Amino acid sequence: MIPVLVGVAGALAGTVIGALLTQLLQRRNTASAKVHDARLDAYRTFAAVTMNYRSALMDRWLLEHEGRAGAEAEHVYTLRSAVWAAYFQVVLVAGDREIAARAERAREATHAVKRAASLDELKASDVASREAVGRFADLARHDVSAVRGGRGNSRP
Repeated sequence: MIPVLVGVAGALAGTVIGALLTQLLQRRNTASAKVHDARLDAYRTFAAVTMNYRSALMDRWLLEHEGRAGAEAEHVYTLRSAVWAAYFQVVLVAGDREIAARAERAREATHAVKRAASLDELKASDVASREAVGRFADLARHDVSAVRGGRGNSRP
């Protein structure tokens, strides 16, 4: 009789422990998926609004240097605010400090477009901005693929 009770108790304990472990692993996987999605959204949003801001700054620069003024200033300010909001979102969810640093460099390089003194400087600032956003996106891509694939944070 005692061996039967021990067997039943062991089976029940095994079932309960298995169910608890399964629930714990599912919660962890769900949390990991949410972090992955938040990072992906933050990184994508930052890159997109930064490129839109760059484009608006270039348009405004060209209009101003052609002697035409327009209503694009408000659009530029709206995009600048969006870049800052997206930047802070990246800072909050980044899986690696270097991602936030690259986002900062991309934000600064893009903002520098407006300070160009000549068309050649504008073109150089445009290239620098796009390259900075590209470097950010490259590292961010590795971060989200590492989270999804479970390989840890590896840098390119």
